[in-house]
Amino acid sequence: MRRHVVLAAVIYLLTAVTVHAQSITQVIHTVYAQGNTTAQQTPAVLTFTAFQCGQKPKIVRPTTTVDNPTKIIVDDPADATADCIFTAGVTADGGLFSLPFGTQVYESTTKYVNSVATGPESVRSNLFTHRGAAPPAPTGTRIVRALLSTKTVFGFRTRRASPRFLYLAGDRRGR
Repeated sequence: MRRHVVLAAVIYLLTAVTVHAQSITQVIHTVYAQGNTTAQQTPAVLTFTAFQCGQKPKIVRPTTTVDNPTKIIVDDPADATADCIFTAGVTADGGLFSLPFGTQVYESTTKYVNSVATGPESVRSNLFTHRGAAPPAPTGTRIVRALLSTKTVFGFRTRRASPRFLYLAGDRRGR
């Protein structure tokens, strides 16, 4: 009988410790060049409240290199069937937007922080790059015969070719 009481007390204490674990307050996101052990830049410290947790269905880890990522996804610590998703933005980019543009391949890790300590680093993420985006299409493209300017002669507005255009077209007089 005494063994049952001791066993019940131990189970209760273990359950109490698990239930009263400290809440995660921050996530440290560290970016590495592929295969390197030194961080590419200062790790980004993100508040855990910036992550949207409970997101289902879980997103499958990409098997190919991701170009220009905008999200950091970790498993939801409160629900093994859900994800926590951070979307990089203007106020906090998680270190994704501050990487130099180019073909360098990166990988990253995360660590949880609570009021007691910083946890161990996760396994490396899938590979990604920060190639940047192509520039937008130009707007307002025009094709003209000559650049015209207006001049007032005897109170009338007249149009004449721009001196700059004439000079560029081969007229050396510069009018």
